[in-house]
Amino acid sequence: MNVATNAAPNLKKVLVVVFTSMISLCAAGELAVPNACMIIYDTTQPTAVLQGETSIRVPQGTPYSDPGATATDNMDGDITARIVVTSNVNTAVSGSYSVAYSVTDSAGNASTTVSRDVVVYAVDTTRPVIVLTGSPSVTVEVLKPYADAGARATDDVDGDITSRIVTVNSVNSSKIGDYAVSYNVADSAGNAAIQVIRNVKVVDTTAPVITPK
Repeated sequence: MNVATNAAPNLKKVLVVVFTSMISLCAAGELAVPNACMIIYDTTQPTAVLQGETSIRVPQGTPYSDPGATATDNMDGDITARIVVTSNVNTAVSGSYSVAYSVTDSAGNASTTVSRDVVVYAVDTTRPVIVLTGSPSVTVEVLKPYADAGARATDDVDGDITSRIVTVNSVNSSKIGDYAVSYNVADSAGNAAIQVIRNVKVVDTTAPVITPK
């Protein structure tokens, strides 16, 4: 008699009975074998959730501290400690990077990978430039109105920042004297331009008028 041949059908019957019993016990919550119900029932992916923003900007040359992520599973509960982090962030070089997070539960179900974009940007240390419109020295007749020609400002990162110019105009055209109009501006990075000044001289060149009595 071939024992192996005769044993195969019986083994199948035994396995069917065992798994049927395990399923019944799992459904009733009475199976005491660790992880057995998980093996039978758990096909649900765990979930990884980012902490903090999905996109972060970091100044070049400064340390990057990642906010991390958390992970939960329907069977295992909190599995944050099992998260696998993949990061190519290099704050020494400006550019776009990513940090990816994935996790697998005890049943082997892998989460959907979540990622964070990290942009390392070059620090702007270049001053903006102010250019006077018109002459740097102006002469105005006393008692005549003075209309300043203004200035323009540009920055290598922000572009045209003329609207941010702060002008201090001390000209009093009703009084002869020397005055100054100053122009200052700073870019978004806080770099201040070199102050530009226009000199304004208020003079009296009008001859007096003699009126006979």
